[in-house]
Amino acid sequence: MVTTTLSSKGQMIVPKRIRDALALKPGDDLVVALEPDGFYVRTRRNRKAAIERLCGSLKQPGRRQAMTIAGMDQAVRDKALAEDRRTRSRRAR
Repeated sequence: MVTTTLSSKGQMIVPKRIRDALALKPGDDLVVALEPDGFYVRTRRNRKAAIERLCGSLKQPGRRQAMTIAGMDQAVRDKALAEDRRTRSRRAR
């Protein structure tokens, strides 16, 4: 457990050890919620950063749609079978 002090302006310093563990950066949002026996603080990443993480996940005109897991599995099987056929044809020579 780490303790911190409330400033005269009502500000609280998040200790470096915790900032590092949570990868907190200046501008990151924190959510403060009141509880019957006190309050808690939890992280909420900056909305811009959250949106940037999603960038590219939406379908764009002219681009192929993202492949499903089943599609990926099938592509791996197809590639393995093609490689197996090539290996067998080389051995047959």
